[in-house]
Order: sequence, then C-alpha cells, then structure tokens
Amino acid sequence: MATPQSFDDGRKNPLTGQLSVKIVVDRKAVGIIPSQYIQECYFVEDIFESCITGKIVFTDTMGLLENGPLTGDERITLTYGVDDNREVNFYIWQIKKIVQTSTTAPTDDVILEIIFVDESYYAMHARAISYSFPAETKYTAAVKYLYKNMVGFKDTDLNIEACTNFHNDPIALPYWTVTECTRFLLRRAKSAKTASSGYLSYNNTDEGFKANIRTLNWLFSSNNKIDAIPYIFENTKTDVKDNNKIWEWWAQGVDKSTMKPARGGKWRAVNTGTKKLIEIPYTYGTGVINTTTVGTKSLLPDISDNNSYQRLTGEQTEDDLKMVIYDEWAKSYNTQMIFNFVLPGHEKRFAGQQIEVKWPSITRNELSAPVYHKQFNGKFVIKSVTHTFGQGQGNINYMQRLVLLKNGYQAAESEKLINIPKDRQNISELPTKRESRLVKK
Repeated sequence: MATPQSFDDGRKNPLTGQLSVKIVVDRKAVGIIPSQYIQECYFVEDIFESCITGKIVFTDTMGLLENGPLTGDERITLTYGVDDNREVNFYIWQIKKIVQTSTTAPTDDVILEIIFVDESYYAMHARAISYSFPAETKYTAAVKYLYKNMVGFKDTDLNIEACTNFHNDPIALPYWTVTECTRFLLRRAKSAKTASSGYLSYNNTDEGFKANIRTLNWLFSSNNKIDAIPYIFENTKTDVKDNNKIWEWWAQGVDKSTMKPARGGKWRAVNTGTKKLIEIPYTYGTGVINTTTVGTKSLLPDISDNNSYQRLTGEQTEDDLKMVIYDEWAKSYNTQMIFNFVLPGHEKRFAGQQIEVKWPSITRNELSAPVYHKQFNGKFVIKSVTHTFGQGQGNINYMQRLVLLKNGYQAAESEKLINIPKDRQNISELPTKRESRLVKK
C-alpha cells in the first residue's frame, strides 16, 4: 500500500478540514475517536488500483480492545471536508500493531495501528471465481456482470465506458479473483467513445465511492471533469482560492526502465484453435497519434525500436491482439512524466479528475503580460490522491498529495517531438508568445 510523502507541515497550518472517525463494533455499539487521540490518518485513491486503502493510528481511550473486542469485521466511517461533509465507509483489513505506551498500567495509552480498505476490497481481491460468458459477450458487459453479481455494486455505483467489441467464442475465466478477471477482460476491450483500449478499473471518492471503468484516452479528453478553478503556486499574486495554491512540487521524469512497451516492438499471438501465428509490429509513432493528449507535442521524440520489446500472448484474433498492444503501450507512455503536488486538502478532488495549472515561465519577470511554461503549463490528470489528516494546534489539518500525469507538451518548440493530430489534442489557451531563449541553428 502506498505511503504518503512527508512534507513540512510546520511551515503550513491549514486549519481547513474537519475529521470525524467512528468505528462500529459488533454492528451495534459505535465508538467515536476524539480527534486529539488520532496520531495519523490517511487513505489513497489511485486510477491504477481497483480499491482504496488507508491507515489510522490512534490511542484507544474508549477501550475498544476490551469492550469490542476488535475482530476485523468492524466498519470505520470517516467524515471530512472543507466546504461539504464527505462521508466514506471502510472495513478493517488488518490490525497491524497494538502497542502499550504507559508505564503505569497495561491498559492505559494503548495505541492501535489499523489498515482499512473500501467495502469492495474483499470481494475484488479475495473471492476467486471460475466463470464462462457465452460467445459474443461484450467485454465491458462481462465486467459489469462481475461487478454487480460478484462484488455487489449497483448500477448507480458504476461509471462504465462501453465497448464495441466482443469475443467470437465463449470467454472462459479460470479460478481468478474479480480483479484478475477484470484486468483480463479490459485489456481486450475497445471503447465506443475513444476507439481504443487502455481501460482502467478503479474506485474514487467522486460523489461518494464510484467504481470507474474508463480508458486513459477518455481521462485525458475534454469529456472528463476538470476543476473549474486553476491551480497556481503559493507565491503567485492572484485572487485564486487558497485551496488551489500549490505548496510544494517535485517531478519524476523519463524512466527508460519502464519504457520498453512505449518504444514499440513485435507482439505475437497463437490462436489455440487454428494454431495460427499472428504477428503485429507496432511503433512509438503509431501509439502517439492514437493517443489523446493534453498538449500539441509528444513527450518524447520517435523512440521506435521494433527489436526492443517482444511479447507472446494467446489471443484468438488479430483485433484482440491490437487491443492488447495499445493497452500495454498506453500505460507505459502515459506514465513517463509524473508530477507530485502538496496542497491544502479539499473533498472536491478525486483520482481520475483533470486540473489546470498556471505554470510561470522562467522569463515571467521580463514582460508585463503573464508568460507560461511551454512544457508544464496546462492540464494534468490526477493519477492518485493521498488524503492526509494530522494534528495542528489542537485541530485536524487536512492536506493532500496529488500524483499527476502529463502526456503531452502544450507549446514545445522542439522539432524532434511528434505533432499531435488536432482531433487528439486537449489543450488550454496557448501561453503568451515570446522569443525562445534557445539558440536555433
């Protein structure tokens, strides 16, 4: 499980969030943990993870260990928010530590460390199923069936991006968990909206818990939700609300160790029925022009290498193999530029959302009009949100760490980068024009 990045909360003191934590014991008794006894509390939602997980560390002043007892079947309810109260329910997954800190009595000042998960976690990861879908069942229809009948989601809990393709033969799923079944199906699904694969299955806190089945291309498109208020850096003089001021940021640039699928290569499949070998070469440039980006230029120049990546699968058709190819390519490419922001917490942010950042240029003081960064200015997709609640002057501080994806440059001048087709661009108004500081040969 992800651990939130530490940051200097002594320099900041955002007394903006309220947190109420209650634990339902034995389905009847309810224990409310006083905020002054909560040492640590956070939870993480991520578009590359199917469920939400978190941790709480607190002093057991209510005697939960004695009066409960805690068996792991308890529900934890978190109520938090700045402008609106958001209430989310979790279940205890692991009572990780029970530590006595008092030197006078064994039952005084006992600290509990509890790992909690969202309500779908057990059904998604612990229940293994063996199931077969009839021929010509659409892939997302099969996923919807699993979510509703094996996990317990209702139609109102699901955001599903429908697909157009199906398997000609029955789909046989071996003894897998629902998460494994879902990943197998979605890698082969072709979206009706974006005409691509690259599906993700994740839970987020948008309007309560929502199970989302969306493609990366949809998340980067103009159809996705975007925060109406732009994000700025803390020292920027503007009327933007403090909630959208970035305190700290750092970035993880290109990682060649995870770039193999993005370079392209040769994907092969063996049709188990006909014993026919299917082989499809794929290039970096092909992937880029099939990708919806938040920019006009690709992140990288043409790094195509047909000998870099060799992949053998057991697909029945060429169409299925093409979906698997783009799924692997898109997940490798879209995670090559990752940003981290630390800022005041707010319940409106969720994994999968878009935000827009007004990123100053290095030459911002040379002109009277605002000038923005040619690479970093513009839109981002929130990969994950870590909601962190900590003590601050007797109150609960609510802070967030956003992990953000950017898959294109808005106004890069490099001729080595690939131009994104107009119908694949999702960009803001272009930055103010200025002369480049680079010397052109």
